[in-house]
Amino acid sequence: MKNAKSQLLLLIIAFWASSEASLIRCEKGWVQFGKKCYKFSSYTATFKDAMVMCNNNGGRLLELQSRAEENWVDLHCRVRGYGFGVWLGLTDLQREGQYVAMSDARRPRYSNWVRGEPNNGNRQEHCAMYWIARRGWNDTVCTGRMNYVICNNNGARLLELQSKVEENWIDLQCRVRSYGFGVWLGLTDLQREGQYVTMSDARRPHYSNWMRGEPNNGNGNEHCALYWITRSGWNDTVCKEKINFVWTNCGKGRVQFGKKCYKFSSYTATFKDAVVICNNNGARLLELQSKVEENWIDLQCRVRGYGFGVWLGLTDLQREGQYVTMSDARRPHYGTG
Repeated sequence: MKNAKSQLLLLIIAFWASSEASLIRCEKGWVQFGKKCYKFSSYTATFKDAMVMCNNNGGRLLELQSRAEENWVDLHCRVRGYGFGVWLGLTDLQREGQYVAMSDARRPRYSNWVRGEPNNGNRQEHCAMYWIARRGWNDTVCTGRMNYVICNNNGARLLELQSKVEENWIDLQCRVRSYGFGVWLGLTDLQREGQYVTMSDARRPHYSNWMRGEPNNGNGNEHCALYWITRSGWNDTVCKEKINFVWTNCGKGRVQFGKKCYKFSSYTATFKDAVVICNNNGARLLELQSKVEENWIDLQCRVRGYGFGVWLGLTDLQREGQYVTMSDARRPHYGTG
């Protein structure tokens, strides 16, 4: 469709709530729908600026999950007199025509593109929006000014173990704290018996460590997962069980992907200065662990308009040609030929 620079679109800030909908209390100025809180802005921004604003508020751009949510957003747009539409957290800046979510660089499960869209009009439409008049999704230029939506899960979620190394560390922390039985994992098979998926994205985990014979759905009512400390493995149990728990969270200005929190700089720096700045903020320079993480970083960099690249926490200053990580002075597991 035509360039939409002059069009107005909506800002909605949607914070995901981790508790039951009946227990959610949205702050003044926010509107509740289901388990989310939404805030509608009175100003517009480019896709990039909207995304940065979302991150600075500890959230992310709206990613519609269902027709019900879409209908509700549409209603509020019309009541507020938003003329054109709202930004969606989707882009095909990595690969033309393949729209992926900003949250995980994967194709969305739910979509509602207007017929003939996305069409990359004038070969410059690479960001998605919800088109109010057509009640569907459309691609448009990323430099157009529109309102937007921020979504967040309050910056926290139940523990989802990603590796044996992480599991061992969690096990140690639990034993030191004298956790008796175990800790909850953010996994459940409530949607389909025996198929455990993560609470963060409703997908099967990449890493698992079920004990032999588990999950077994004992007594036909075990649908939640836990890490069993004394057995050093995973087990299913009844969801009403009361045990300890661990959560992860990111503060404002940071973006969560997997089990990590990321902060994208708005300025450039030398390698040395970048290392110092990261350390002064209680963090470290980026050290890529997988192709999945690399793809997500690539997407974030493209949307932010990073021209050349970003520093990695690797150097061969100790021995020429032997790159090691700044975090542990060892060769990286990923990216090593």
